[in-house]
Amino acid sequence: MPEIIDTETFVIGDSTKTNSLGRALSMALTAAELGRVRVLAFEDGELWAGAGQFPAEVVPFGRRDLARIERDVRASASERRTIVWFSKGTDPLPRLARRLSRIPNTVVVADFDDDDVSIMEAFRSESLLNRAKANPLRRKAPSRLRRSQARIARDAGLVTFSSAGLRGVYAERFDLGDASAVIPHTRVSTTRDRPRGPSTDGRLTLGFIGTVRSYKGADTLNALLRADPDVGIVTFAQSWTPPSDVAAQWVMRPPTTPLSEIYADVDVLVLPMDIRSPAALYQLPAKLVDAAVFGTAVAATPTPPIEEFAAGAFLPVTDWSDPVGVLAAIRTADKEQLGAALQARFTTLLSPEATADTLDTAVQKALIRKSTHRA
Repeated sequence: MPEIIDTETFVIGDSTKTNSLGRALSMALTAAELGRVRVLAFEDGELWAGAGQFPAEVVPFGRRDLARIERDVRASASERRTIVWFSKGTDPLPRLARRLSRIPNTVVVADFDDDDVSIMEAFRSESLLNRAKANPLRRKAPSRLRRSQARIARDAGLVTFSSAGLRGVYAERFDLGDASAVIPHTRVSTTRDRPRGPSTDGRLTLGFIGTVRSYKGADTLNALLRADPDVGIVTFAQSWTPPSDVAAQWVMRPPTTPLSEIYADVDVLVLPMDIRSPAALYQLPAKLVDAAVFGTAVAATPTPPIEEFAAGAFLPVTDWSDPVGVLAAIRTADKEQLGAALQARFTTLLSPEATADTLDTAVQKALIRKSTHRA
């Protein structure tokens, strides 16, 4: 456990409506191990449905609230060590980060958990409509996003990443120096609603508990279903809809369904990442961490982040082009052993306690650097 230092953390997300809020709420779980936490998110729509899976309350804010946030941080820093942990770095967060970086006893931390620029570049290339949605006037346009991320990293005393591989991507874009740390996603430790026993009717229930996207293997998932009518996939209800020929094999659960209930119905989580996509290659899937919490076996493309945290504790699938062969490997795998091994990784690498140790050490070093610089 970290040394007990009176600490308050402001976790500041870049969106209320998108699943990027999940990273901010994960960060809040880590920070809660160090002391009081407030979670704020830039208001751009209704609260993301998945927020209910986390214990923290999310307070929306707008551009007019930046001065109030600065006052709150100053008040906190006058009494205790204060961390301001920014998720993503989208406008207007860099402007606020610069103002807060000047406050004594405060560490501004910039966090990146995706190659967001590559994601938006891929999004723009998909259609003319997407190109219009991500035009340079929008705060998440690739060129604008690249500049805002560089600004917030420049003013931060510490930069955190969800994986070492992703840190390497950003190190090519701006100077990180020694002020960086890897903080993977985390979750509250809990158990399934009921044990998952072996199927007696030959059915295999796969899980893909999150947003279905092309770079996350949507076509591969549908190919698995077409290969075997006794296979089903559980996911959350979302804007994406499955093709009509396999729609009956998809089980779309409400986003408010507790994960403990969903994972009680899943035999194996599947993560067919598209390694041709930079967005997928260096993303640590939050679904992997969810599966680790519940001790659910995982079959996944062995991308650098997945190998970093789960090597030897998942079923690696390097070629998803043969769905019959993939399903045969999944059916014969020792799912209980894989699930137990992955759950052990959660305890040692992915738990709030483990990630808080890393954050605490990095923040202490950042405060020393800041005090030395001011002197």
